[in-house]
Amino acid sequence: MDRVSPPTVGIVLSGGASQRWQGAPKALLRIGGTPALRIILARLRAAGVRRLVVVVGPDGGAIRAGSTGPGTVAGVSWRTNPDRASGAAGSLRAGLIGIPPEARIVLWPVDHPLVAPGTLPRLLAAAAADAGAAWVQPEYRGRGGHPVVLSPAAWGRAAGLPSGASLRSLRDSLGAAVRRVAVEDPGVTVNLNTPEVFREAVEGTRRHPSGGRDDG
Repeated sequence: MDRVSPPTVGIVLSGGASQRWQGAPKALLRIGGTPALRIILARLRAAGVRRLVVVVGPDGGAIRAGSTGPGTVAGVSWRTNPDRASGAAGSLRAGLIGIPPEARIVLWPVDHPLVAPGTLPRLLAAAAADAGAAWVQPEYRGRGGHPVVLSPAAWGRAAGLPSGASLRSLRDSLGAAVRRVAVEDPGVTVNLNTPEVFREAVEGTRRHPSGGRDDG
């Protein structure tokens, strides 16, 4: 059973083409020797999330193979979004297959692995304390980030998103049910979408790297 209530499912989106990385999967970027995907899965487990889903693209076998080894998080369900053109909306729909209708979702893009260990528990607590919250996300110094906690009412709308829609369009459809939780965690806004941002964030060439977008 989950240690958090209601049942909570973690969905990691890793189905992008990594064009700025020339196709190298961002899920396998090593941070302190550990693949980004494994870091995220460990953060979810540590927060009490027991059901974990990873959504990959058509060539996701490399991600699955590269995520094994010492420290591998067991019990992960793998889903494939065969149509990369469908974007985050398509990957989210793929990840939601078979999810209990009463479940809360933690939605976590794989290119945001630098989130501090204490951030997700804080988001889950905020979601549990606010019955009207459909979309709960961290905010660092005025910038929204990831991961995001979605209520059943929020993720239930994902089926209606058009192909290629962004996560932001889902957020915007929720209006007043969106909540932001202020955190002192710059990692929530850091998107490792380019090698330059990766070097700044991971190799420490700058203390607080910019370049992560506000996706939420």
